Amino acid sequence: MNYRTLLVCTFTLLLLSPQIQASTACQDKQQGILREINYAKKHHNQRRIDGLNKALTEVRSRCREESHRNSLSGEKHKTTYTR
Repeated sequence: MNYRTLLVCTFTLLLLSPQIQASTACQDKQQGILREINYAKKHHNQRRIDGLNKALTEVRSRCREESHRNSLSGEKHKTTYTR
């Protein structure tokens, strides 16, 4: 691998790093909620399941909206959760 190829690969990874981190943060949040849903199902806690399903829907929606908004504006991805 020559120097130019290595430089291009490194530069590309640096540009994609914020997107990967935002994606990972969203995935981590979703996995945590899914884990809680499974726990609530084991204990037959329907109110908790309903609330967690709503939270999961909101997280999925906000991650997509934030990703789309940032790609349109050219900003780096930020993952924020507001309540």
